[in-house]
Amino acid sequence: MTTEIKEYTKTEAALATLREKYATAVFDVTTTKGMTIAKEARAELRDYRVSLEKMRVEIKAPALERCRLIDTEAKRITAELSKLEEPIDAVIKAEEGRKEAERAAKVKAEQERIAAIERERLAAEKAEADRIQREKEAAMAAERAELDRQRKELEAERAEQQRIVAERERVEREQREAAEAAQREILRKERAEHEAKLAAERKRLADEREALERAQAEQRRVAQEEADRKAQAERERLDAEAKAAREAQAQREADARAQAEREREEAAAKRLATLKARAPALRAAAIDAHALLSANGLADHDVTITLGFAIENDAKSAKTRKAA
Repeated sequence: MTTEIKEYTKTEAALATLREKYATAVFDVTTTKGMTIAKEARAELRDYRVSLEKMRVEIKAPALERCRLIDTEAKRITAELSKLEEPIDAVIKAEEGRKEAERAAKVKAEQERIAAIERERLAAEKAEADRIQREKEAAMAAERAELDRQRKELEAERAEQQRIVAERERVEREQREAAEAAQREILRKERAEHEAKLAAERKRLADEREALERAQAEQRRVAQEEADRKAQAERERLDAEAKAAREAQAQREADARAQAEREREEAAAKRLATLKARAPALRAAAIDAHALLSANGLADHDVTITLGFAIENDAKSAKTRKAA
């Protein structure tokens, strides 16, 4: 994987070389030379790791937005370095433990040897026993002093490691807290800006909506007035057309009535002419019928009486027409 942090490029480039150099390396820590080489390898890897940590601390503070990437890359590379360093460290510590055990065994053996010498010399004179005891105590004191010195060195190294870890944790905690505070401040500012923009946008939309509603109301009013005007004009046109239609219908009906009246008059005239033309024959027929009915004993029959009245009226009408 290629790092995206340019400050790590050197360490990243060295990592491949370190991996080739130490990933499969075997250190004979049972020998002085092998132990020296192993410690040098551990020191080299530790230097890269410590340098990487220092660089991470330096570049992270002014680049909060890159914190996540920096931490991720640092952890990844640290893990790679640790994978190389830890086996070496384990071998070194195992050897140191073995040597410590050997030293303890030597001390115990020496103590047992001195105890044996002391037991042997108990049989000797009181002055020889005192000398041996002094020698033994001096040797044991020297051994204890050496063991105490070595113990203090180990404790000092452990304390230094714990101090480094604690300091690293403190720095990481402070940086994390600073980053979180900065991020919260950024978020607060962004939220405030966002809310201000939202308020401005809501006001703009409200103003636009109000202007739109006014424009729409005006458009509806104008449209309604235009519709009312068109409806009034249409009603007037329809009323005029209806009036014209009614007048035309009245004229047609009057013409039809006049025509019917003329036709009735013509028909009446024709019937009158026909009757006038047939009147003598009808009169003669009526007289003959009246005489026939009377001769046959039906003089009191309604038909006979009606024919009598008709003949009489016709004679009166004829006299009136002649007198006129």
